[in-house]
Amino acid sequence: MKPRERRYVILRDLVELYTKTRKPVSSTELVKEYGYRWCSATVRNDLAALEREGYIYKPFPSSGRVPTAKGFRFYARWILKSLRSHGEVAERALEGLGRAFEGIASLLAHPTTLDIWKEAAAFIASLASQMGFIISPDIGSLRIARAVLVRTGEQEVSLHLLTEGELSEKFPIRLPQRVSDAELKEAEEALEDILKGRTLKDARTIMEERGLRARKFSWIVEEILKALGRENRKVYLSGLEYLSEAIRAGCDIKPLFRVIGDERLFMELVLESRPEHKGIEVRVGDFPVKGLEEFALVSADFYKGMGVLGTFGPMWLDYSKAISAVELIARALSAYTAAGPTSAASSPSGQSQPQ
Repeated sequence: MKPRERRYVILRDLVELYTKTRKPVSSTELVKEYGYRWCSATVRNDLAALEREGYIYKPFPSSGRVPTAKGFRFYARWILKSLRSHGEVAERALEGLGRAFEGIASLLAHPTTLDIWKEAAAFIASLASQMGFIISPDIGSLRIARAVLVRTGEQEVSLHLLTEGELSEKFPIRLPQRVSDAELKEAEEALEDILKGRTLKDARTIMEERGLRARKFSWIVEEILKALGRENRKVYLSGLEYLSEAIRAGCDIKPLFRVIGDERLFMELVLESRPEHKGIEVRVGDFPVKGLEEFALVSADFYKGMGVLGTFGPMWLDYSKAISAVELIARALSAYTAAGPTSAASSPSGQSQPQ
């Protein structure tokens, strides 16, 4: 083994041991824990070289070493590469979490998209033992299979949309004046005629081309499309209690809570941290927002890249467990939504009805 390869093996083991113990790691502890055939002096020299390269540091002169963000970044990328190159999949890496597949089956049994996103975020948090999140697909980019208007007040209606992938969303809308039930029903038919098989983003152009039938209730349809004109992506968080470990370790958690408290800012942070926009991404300490230098993000896209999910935690999180959990849930959601259009088409009056 070449000296550089040996150093990286030692670095990998140091990060792994530190993650378990949360204490500075000495050369003697490494030799004892991993049974190296190299002597302690060789390990000490390699640790000194890794320190010069910025992968580890000493909290104080006589202590062992602690990984830096660069060291954790190396370790996370090694874990990701190892999972891929050895053909290991998330199910195997989640050994000991026997509830995984039972939990996924329960997750996908939920009738509404809102339930699915909430449960998926909670499931990621449970598997990774860190904060889990879902950024839902923008429903405006999905083809509409069904549109239903439900009266909820004198001037309030609720629009229920069933999209490709059997994703369903509910939007509360306030109209400028009251409409009769008959008018609401006719507006619903006109709206579905405009939307079915198309996206919300195409709706306005399509409406202009549909003729008198669409224009008869155009003011109602206009109000509804106006309410849906923005990007309809939402953030679902779970497992905030896991951040207590970072608080106990002395991390300044306030910058992260400021980001979490602003849905738009959190969404931008996650999306900007995914330059490739595809597959699993790991970021450690290098975020576009200041104050997050001690935190790590593991994320993946799902459903044709339209949604993003992941876990956020201190940079000493268990990367093997976090990467595996994120991959597992991303696969499950992608498989579920990919299968949706077929079942929606074959069962128009069954489970595919908007909730």
